Amino acid sequence: MTNHNPKPPVAGSLMDQVASALAGRGLTITAAAKEIGVGSQTLQKHLSGEHVRSDSARKYENWMAGRVTKRNVFALPVRYLADDVEDEELLPAAPKTPRLVVDIFSGCGGLSLGFDLLGGGHHFRTILAVDNQDAPIAVLNRNAALIGHGKKPVGRRVDLTEFMNEAEFLTYYLQHVANVLDDKGLYSSLYSLDTEAFPGFLAAVSAADHAFIQKLNQIRLSASWRNACEGLDRQALNQTSVVGFHDKLRLPRPSFKPAELPPVLWCSEDKPVPSPWIIEPSAELIEQANWEWDREVEGLSDKRHASGRGQLTASARRVAAFVAFLESNGMSEVRKAWITWRARRLTLRSDLFGNGRFYVSLRRLY
Repeated sequence: MTNHNPKPPVAGSLMDQVASALAGRGLTITAAAKEIGVGSQTLQKHLSGEHVRSDSARKYENWMAGRVTKRNVFALPVRYLADDVEDEELLPAAPKTPRLVVDIFSGCGGLSLGFDLLGGGHHFRTILAVDNQDAPIAVLNRNAALIGHGKKPVGRRVDLTEFMNEAEFLTYYLQHVANVLDDKGLYSSLYSLDTEAFPGFLAAVSAADHAFIQKLNQIRLSASWRNACEGLDRQALNQTSVVGFHDKLRLPRPSFKPAELPPVLWCSEDKPVPSPWIIEPSAELIEQANWEWDREVEGLSDKRHASGRGQLTASARRVAAFVAFLESNGMSEVRKAWITWRARRLTLRSDLFGNGRFYVSLRRLY
C-alpha cells in the first residue's frame, strides 16, 4: 500500500528541505520524482528517513537550486567547488620535484592516478606501473599521456615473479626511469657500472634470443614439424590452458610462419642480433629449465581428465590433443631448443645480478 503521507524527516536535514520545497510547489511524489530524476519509491523512502546516497543528494540539491542534473553525470554543487582552495591549503608544501611512485599490480592505474592528480600534480609522479596483462597497461599508458607524462610508456607488462632478486629489479627500474625521463646521465651511469657489465649482458641476451629464433625457424622447415602440425586440432591452440602454457614459458605459438619472440624480461626493443660469442649454460640451470618445462606440461596433462559435459568435454579433448602434440618429434626439438635458450638466459642473469660488486655499485646509483 502506497504511503502518501511520509513521516517528517529530521528537522534541518536535506530531506526536510526537499519536503518543504515539494509542499511549497504543490507537487505529488510522482511528479517531484520525475523532475528530480529519482524513482518515486526512492523519493518516498528518502522522505521516510532512509539513507540518502551522495549521488541522490546531488540531485536533490540541484533540483532545489533550479539546476538540471544530466543523466548519469555526477554534478558537484557550487559550494564544493569553493572548498577546493581550502583542500589545497591542507596539503603540505610540494617538494621541488614530484616524488616518484611505483605502482605494482597496477591494473588500469586508478590508484596511481590519484597520486598524479593530487595538488595539481606537484606532489607525486607515477614513473613505473606494472601489471601482467596487456589491456590494463594500454589504458594506463593512454591516461598517463593525457595528463602530460609524455609519449614514453609508464606502464609495463611484466610478471614480478620473474625477477630473481633485488639487483635485477633495481636494474630494470633504473633503466626504465632513464628511458621515461630521457635522463642521459642516468643511462650513462647505469651502462658504465662494473666495466660496462650491463650492456654486455644485454648483448649476450640478444645473442641467445637470436640463436633460439634461428633454431625454431629451422625446426619449422622440417618434415617432422609439418607432420606434427598437420595432425593437430588448431582449435586446441585457443584453449585458455594451452595459451597459458605458451605465455608462462614465453614460447612462440606453433605455426609454419617465421617465429617471433613474445615479450620477455630484458627483451631488446630491436630484433635479436647475433654475437661473435655465446655462452654455454651451466648443467644446474639446464636442469632447472627442464623442470620448468615439465611442470607446465604436467599442469596441462591434469586438465585432460576434466569431467563434465558439452564445452568441458570438448576442452578436455583439445587439451589432450595438444599434450599429444607435445610428444611429437617436432615439439621434442622445440623443447630442446627452449631448454637451451632458457638456461642461457638464466645463466646470464645469475652471473650479472648475483655479482656482489655490481650490486654495490647499483645500490649506490639508486
